[in-house]
Amino acid sequence: MERIIVERTLDEPTTFETFLGISEKAPWCLNLYRLRFLGGYLSPDGRRLICNYEAPDAEAVRAPSRQFKIPFDRIWSATVLEGGRPVGHLAPVGLPKTDSEGPAFPTKMELVIAERRFDKPIELHEIREKEAARRQCFQMYDATLIRTYLSKDRQRMICLYQAPDAESVRIASRQARAPTERVWTASIYEEPVVASAPSAGSAFR
Repeated sequence: MERIIVERTLDEPTTFETFLGISEKAPWCLNLYRLRFLGGYLSPDGRRLICNYEAPDAEAVRAPSRQFKIPFDRIWSATVLEGGRPVGHLAPVGLPKTDSEGPAFPTKMELVIAERRFDKPIELHEIREKEAARRQCFQMYDATLIRTYLSKDRQRMICLYQAPDAESVRIASRQARAPTERVWTASIYEEPVVASAPSAGSAFR
């Protein structure tokens, strides 16, 4: 099973509750394609949504999206990176937690998404080198990288930061010459963690 990222730009604003309601109407579809929704990130205006799934491959998410006419910009298999190194594909979707399950940084901070695209594939060692070179620049704006989702073709990247606001990440990205398509603050939805992935014959959430 793979971690699949779905990028959606919606014509009408949505909420996590509305989006989840669509899936709940057709649990057989999730079961058929062996999908499990892990969580996602939603922009304040409700029109930009990034979803995380566990699935056999990207096509297993693409097919039901088309069937139910749920718009998407891109669907891709991802490697999850923390500190420039791959972690398990079921790594937590959102923020690191403290022992008390609270946020690991001050509540005045925001979760900020930076979407990046590269003209040619980027290697893992390049990511580590660039992160090290850019770290001081981002720290000047109190922006700390939490997690990165890197596409398997290594040409697309979604970076999660803790920062005062989106503008802080936008300015730091520009000064660090990090290729950026868009930057926005996000709210998080995370599915409850389960001990093991369900089998093909079980009911998926």
